[in-house]
Amino acid sequence: MTQHHHPRSQHTSNDGSSQAESSSAVFESGQKRREAEQAKVAEEGTSSGRHCSNADRVHSKDGGKTRGSGSGITDPQKLQVLSCGIDNLKLSCTGKPVDKALLARLAVLQAEAKEGGEPLIEVAGRVWQVKPHGNRAKGSGYLRYCLRSGSVVLYLGDRDSGQVASIEAEGQHCGGRCPQEVHRELKNIVGRAGVVPSDKGFTVTRVDLYADQAGVSMQAVHAIHASRNSVFLATKVETHEAHNRVTGIEVGKRTSGVYLRMYDKHEELKQDPEKAEFYRARNDLDSIPSVLTRVEFELGWEKLKELGCENSDDVFESLSRISEYLMLCWYRPCHHVDRRHTDRAKAVAWWQRLQVHLAARCKGFVAKVRKPKTEPQIARIKRQALAFVAGVFGKLGQVP
Repeated sequence: MTQHHHPRSQHTSNDGSSQAESSSAVFESGQKRREAEQAKVAEEGTSSGRHCSNADRVHSKDGGKTRGSGSGITDPQKLQVLSCGIDNLKLSCTGKPVDKALLARLAVLQAEAKEGGEPLIEVAGRVWQVKPHGNRAKGSGYLRYCLRSGSVVLYLGDRDSGQVASIEAEGQHCGGRCPQEVHRELKNIVGRAGVVPSDKGFTVTRVDLYADQAGVSMQAVHAIHASRNSVFLATKVETHEAHNRVTGIEVGKRTSGVYLRMYDKHEELKQDPEKAEFYRARNDLDSIPSVLTRVEFELGWEKLKELGCENSDDVFESLSRISEYLMLCWYRPCHHVDRRHTDRAKAVAWWQRLQVHLAARCKGFVAKVRKPKTEPQIARIKRQALAFVAGVFGKLGQVP
């Protein structure tokens, strides 16, 4: 994930977060009803169902606006979800460290790296470059050795208790791939390195969920927020500008467990041709849309635990429900918000579709509740009529 720095920014604060829904109640209540409603969004491109709890009723004054400042869509013909999934995943585990022979070898290579060298070592079937430092954490979280292979970083410790390993997959390794596949791969690397996890298993210390929306500009997204037509649970919102244009919006704090950033993805890729070519190839694009906005949520372990996830397996079993909570309850841009009843505010249609795509990518409820196509009504009536006529003439001993 790329950090973005903007030359000028201004801060705004939340007006309606105190009226928002409780996260734990939101996450658990009304699941079956929400699943059916989100499946309908996937098929029809709109939804009129409840978003956050069984008691919520959603109303819209415009009947499902699809374009203009109220919806945030600047080019309906180019409206498309280009990519979604996870953009960063970091796991940690306690247990038994790797064998002493490997630790001794890593100590020698780390000393070589501190002298300016670039030592390499093969671990878990991959070639890693040994770095001159560990993870710089304090106390039991300190891991002495750092190894990098492409966009994957592996930290290994030499203690007999506490955290013994941590592994992180960055954007180019995760983006566009099945989240469960990335999760299994990282756990497999740690195991093949010789680490024996404890019964608790792996813990997700960070996971980023993202979706790239073409046809919706940051200016349009900011217009919705500036008009106070968005609902969110955070207390801090910051906008970034460059050359008199809004280039990004940040909601919440990284230290709070949930952090949202929305920014101009096209502008980011334009500044990095190599990254742009990788993005184009990965998403099978002839060219990158000129209007492209990224929506990215960063979650920490504290928030995941609050949502009922005890280990990494729990997180990936619940990933679709987590994405639903983030995009329909923690933050949602709306057509109109009555500050006395923020729970009734309906998200704009493109945001709902974005959430459905992300939930489906996370192997969520959309795939489970989608029904097979039924026989067309006219064909069914014709078949039943022919069967009835055949039955009547059969009793009479005649053939129609």
